[in-house]
Formats: sequence, structure tokens, C-alpha cells
Amino acid sequence: MTQLVVPLAPGRHHLVDRPPPLCPPLSVTRVDLCGLEGGPAPGAQCFNCSLIEHGGRLLFDTRAGWSGSCLYACWLDDAFRPVPPCKLLWPEHGLCKSGREDPRLFRFGGKLHCLFVGEQVVRGRTVTHHLVMR
Repeated sequence: MTQLVVPLAPGRHHLVDRPPPLCPPLSVTRVDLCGLEGGPAPGAQCFNCSLIEHGGRLLFDTRAGWSGSCLYACWLDDAFRPVPPCKLLWPEHGLCKSGREDPRLFRFGGKLHCLFVGEQVVRGRTVTHHLVMR
């Protein structure tokens, strides 16, 4: 068993026993698109990514930014390094005028798709929608 620190409140925590992971990672690699040609600006916060093998290559998709976020895609090499240029994915749709988040790449009917969350502001409230682009 290993111990996990669980925060309860600022300055308070407790330890929880948990089993070791079933499949510990062999390696962890940081993938950074910031500052690459066509990619997010240096220092942008990128998260909630997706990865899929497509046409014998690895396609990486990520969200960049908080409010008004957008999506970027880039091919990765065999060492998981981005291969420029990146591509800004900017679907023009009324249900994502305020932002695009949480991309998930998948294949359906032999075609590549991206499921994502679109944001729009309606009467001062942010409303989210699940959207799919091809």
C-alpha cells in the first residue's frame, strides 16, 4: 500500500492508504505547443488534451486558455514531440461563440471527429453544449 495526502481545508489534510497503480507509467513526457508556429502564445495554459493515431501518425489536440478558450491540433513524432505547424481549430458556430473546451478525438465510420464543449453566454449566464466537428 502507498499513502495519498488528501487535502481537507487550508492547512489540514489526512493520509489515505491506497493500492499501487495497476499499470505504473513507463515514462512521462511533457508536450508543449506554446510558441510553435501556429500554436498558442508562449506561456499559454494548455490542458484537457486528446491523442489519437491517424494515418500512421499521432494527432494531438488541446485546449488553450481559460475564458474564451480555443482548440489547437498538432502532429507528434515518435518521441511525442510536436511537429510544427500547429493548427487552430476554430469552429464557427453560435453555440461556441464564447469558447471551445475539452477536445476528444475519435474515429467514427472511418472518419476522424472531435467532440468538444462549446460555450455561449445567454442573458449573462454561461451555457455549455457538447458539439462534434469533422
